[in-house]
Amino acid sequence: MFDGCEALDALGPYEVLAYGGLDVRMVTRDAARQVRTSQGLTVWADAPRLDVEWLIVPGGAWDDRMRSREGEAPTGAVGAYARAHAGRGGKLAAVCTGAMWLGEAGLIGTRPATTHHRYWDELAAMGADVRRGERVVDDDDLVTSGGVTSGMFLGLHLVERFAGPGVRRRVELEIELPRIPPVS
Repeated sequence: MFDGCEALDALGPYEVLAYGGLDVRMVTRDAARQVRTSQGLTVWADAPRLDVEWLIVPGGAWDDRMRSREGEAPTGAVGAYARAHAGRGGKLAAVCTGAMWLGEAGLIGTRPATTHHRYWDELAAMGADVRRGERVVDDDDLVTSGGVTSGMFLGLHLVERFAGPGVRRRVELEIELPRIPPVS
């Protein structure tokens, strides 16, 4: 998490993965601290962990990255943290404009990906093979999802990937979120 991130981009996948019985943590790139989301919600995030396999980057603050001199957006810290994770062999997922942070950091390249519909052209201009209209795009060690609520579907997709379709179905029923068409 980072200051200015979208709360649901982080909390949606977190809840879904936790319901699936997976070990999931909210972390920052630096030290344990309170993070203030784009809507003003304050959330506690733990210190970073270097031993995690997957890092999910929430969206938010993308439009502010060049206008603001405050927070993490203009520093490139979000992308740098993701790049360091990938450099250790870690896998990446992104919700909404989290894909933009990954694209800017050179972590998507020409791979298939998606993001919030307002940013499809910008992500394509970075070189990505943008899958317009897809909620979740899985390209092995890179999984991206569309705008805000798509993060919950990303969570369901990862639950199925890691724990199987039966666990996904159990989680879908528990959180009352219906199945969507298969991912690309």
